[in-house]
Parts: sequence; structure tokens; C-alpha cells
Amino acid sequence: MIRSAALFVLLLATVVPAAAQAAVDERLSDALASVTRGDFERAEGLYRALIADYPGLAEAHAGLADALVGQSREDEAFATLLVAGQGLVQSGELDPGLGFLERAVSLRPDSAAGNAALGDALLRANRHREARNRLEKAIRLGEREPIVRLFLGAAQWESGAYDEAERTYREILSVAGPTADAARRSLGALLVFRGRYESAVPLLAAAVGVDAESAQVRYDLARALEGSGRTAEAAELLVVVTVDTPRFLQAHFRLARLLQASGDSSGAQHHMEIFRELHAEHQRETRELGRFEARLKQGWSWVRERRYDEARQLFSTLPETPDTLVGLAEACRRGGDRDAAVSALRRGLELDPERLDLRLALDKILIETGSP
Repeated sequence: MIRSAALFVLLLATVVPAAAQAAVDERLSDALASVTRGDFERAEGLYRALIADYPGLAEAHAGLADALVGQSREDEAFATLLVAGQGLVQSGELDPGLGFLERAVSLRPDSAAGNAALGDALLRANRHREARNRLEKAIRLGEREPIVRLFLGAAQWESGAYDEAERTYREILSVAGPTADAARRSLGALLVFRGRYESAVPLLAAAVGVDAESAQVRYDLARALEGSGRTAEAAELLVVVTVDTPRFLQAHFRLARLLQASGDSSGAQHHMEIFRELHAEHQRETRELGRFEARLKQGWSWVRERRYDEARQLFSTLPETPDTLVGLAEACRRGGDRDAAVSALRRGLELDPERLDLRLALDKILIETGSP
């Protein structure tokens, strides 16, 4: 279900040239008129011709669904809307994608794939309670993709259903593989969030053993060690994190607190100054990002047009914020550079460890490639 969306992203690459827009609008109007007067077969042909010429034309896919419904071919209409909606969501067009997916599910309310796709999109939109309901329903209806359970755990956590999230993550842990590794990381972080530090330590230590390059996991482990009273080990680990990832501002802040508590005022002051400098820089870059909004949109447009190298270069010139790094990661991922995509997402998490979308995007890449 979820994996199929990546294939459709390729179909959402076409942008109508300005010179052709008037002709496309006329063809859309003609097709819509056919739907309005009930000539659904003709409308289907017109919409399919438009899609053949402009595969990324969302209006044509929506119109094709109308034409299919008019012929009582709801299953085909559902499939059209589902695939188009997933492609839009993964191409950065969240709101239109949600509209497609909500309409698809209205045609087939008991579709496991439809509810799972809609739940994924709602989770991205931070509509956590709705996402949880849809993902739970998808699983009740028979959805078996392990990543859907991982998304469910995130939705449960973010909507305050902590016990349910813990159960979901532990269920995933019963099956070996990259999804279990992701669940272990998430469960450890959840237990830290809930103050159950001693229970989190072995989980996060195991996660570090699988993914030793992840500063985020090592940071979570340091928090668990600190909460368990093992402050010297926590400080030692945070020193490593700050050396390996010097822009991880929260690691500097937490290390400064531990050093101050241990009596190392000089070391504490050093890391607190770094934290303040990084925090000010991050705030400045976030404010300045508004000046680059047009370029950010251009980067996403190039991603949808499959101009991945150009998109990657453009995103690389923008201030490094979680949002620009998401775009960079997507351009790298679709361009086939999985390592660069992972690196971009990890840098984003160093800037904002609480960004759920970054965590899930990173987990998804690691699961898809079967890597830690």
C-alpha cells in the first residue's frame, strides 16, 4: 500500500507549460461538460487523453474518477484516487493529496489500503487523532504492511494514547528486521518521554548497536542514562555526540547542564555558549527562510518534475532548517542517493529532535532499504 505511492510520484512530474495552459484548460472544460451532461464514456476518453499528455495533471485524475463513478465503476475510481492521492502527498502536495484520499475512502470505506494511506497523510498533517483512527481501522481491516503499524504507534503517541503506542511498538518488535529496529528506537524514545528511563536504557543501547551513526539515538540514550542516575555515562556519551555532530544544539544544552551539576563550570559555560550561538543561528535562518520561500517552492517543483540534481543543488544553497533539509532529502532519495537523503534527515533532527515527520521519513528510508 504505502510503497506503491513511490511509483506514482514519477507520474506526478509533469507540469503544464505556460504556453499550453489555455489549451489544457479548454480540454478540461470540455471533459467537465461531458460529465455534467452525463456523457461519461466521452469524458473518460478526454480525461485519459489529458493524462497521457500531462501525467501530473491532478484535475484530470479527479475528473477521470468522476467519469468512472458515473459508469458505476467505483473500484477503478477508488484506485485512481488512491494512487493519485498518495503521489500528491509524497510530492509535497499534502492538502490536495488529502482531498484525493478522503474521496477515495468515501468510495470504499472498508478498504484497508485506503484507510492506511489516509492515515499516513493525516499523520503528516499533524492531525494525529484522526490518523490514529484511520490506521487502527486499516489494521482491523487486514492491513499487513509493518510500516503502517509504525505509523500507528507514532499517531498514538502524538495523540496521547501512550499505553497503546507502547503496545504497538512492542508488537512490531516481535518481528525481526528494519521495522523492528525503528520500533525499538521509537519505543526507547517513548519510554524516555514517559520518564521510564531504566526501561529505556537497554532498548536504546541496542538501537545504538544497530545504528551507531545516529546522533539522535545516542542523544536519546544519554537522556535515558541521565534519568537513570548514570550521569557520568550520559555526559561521556554527549561529549561524543557533540564532537561528531557539532550542530546538535540540544546535545550541547544537556551536556552543559550535566557538566554544571558535576562541578565543571568551565566546560558547562563552553557548551552553553555553543548552544546559544547555534540557537540564535537557527532562529535567524528560520526567519530568513521566508525570503527564500519562492526558491523553496521551486525546489519542490523540480522534485515533481524529476529534475532531482537541480532540486538538490537549489535546496543545498538555502539555509539549513528542518524544512529545507526535508526537501534536500527528498531530492536525494528520488535521485538515488540514499546515503545523502539519510544524512540530510539526520541533520534536520539535530536541529529539531522533536520533528515527527523527520523521524518517520528517516525510518521509512531505512526500512525500505533494509538498513539500520
